[in-house]
Amino acid sequence: MNHKLATIILFFFGFHKILYLSIFGLTLLGSVLESISVAAFFPMFSVILNNEQEPGGILKYIDLAMGWMPVDDPILAASGLLITILLLKTIVSLARDGITAFASAKVLYGVRK
Repeated sequence: MNHKLATIILFFFGFHKILYLSIFGLTLLGSVLESISVAAFFPMFSVILNNEQEPGGILKYIDLAMGWMPVDDPILAASGLLITILLLKTIVSLARDGITAFASAKVLYGVRK
């Protein structure tokens, strides 16, 4: 029984490998951007609360990316970084949803045909 189920799943996976892998890749990228978007709030709070400590780990890289923003005001730089990350996350999410809809329509059309 278990072997038949695996064979059926691999049969359907074989025709649409690129679509499924692109959905998986965009889902993974969306998850990473979601985590980064949560961490992107750190520079905003750090500037507002006048935190002078040096961040460590991933927050160090988020703080470094805030330095790349083309403005001198740290609040504007933190806001710009946050908006940029949220915009990227939204674009990746919309692309994933579009490819998911296309893949499900393609599979449904193939099954009905």
